[in-house]
Amino acid sequence: MSAPAAGGLLELACTVALAAGRLLVSRDVRATVVATKSSPTDVVTEADQAAEILIRERIGAVRPADRILGEEGGEAPAGPGPAGGGEGEGGQTACAGSWTRWTARSTTCTGCPTGR
Repeated sequence: MSAPAAGGLLELACTVALAAGRLLVSRDVRATVVATKSSPTDVVTEADQAAEILIRERIGAVRPADRILGEEGGEAPAGPGPAGGGEGEGGQTACAGSWTRWTARSTTCTGCPTGR
């Protein structure tokens, strides 16, 4: 991947992460649990789902051919609506072939060239 292409991905990631973070801090502090995963204490909140949907929609608007591996929604194409598939695992972003795999685990962006 060329440096300009990588810079564009970083800019998109930072912009989307900031939007998701703003969404989360604007929410009511009381979490509305909508599901559990591996145990009763491993909860999925409405805010978790809303942030992941925002991330998928924002990335999908710019990069519709990409797939996203999200903590709550699993792996699915970028774009509107909740992801299909099974329970996902957040973590590292990796490139495979000609497509980019995004993760929606964290809304923290460090080292963004815009300083955000």
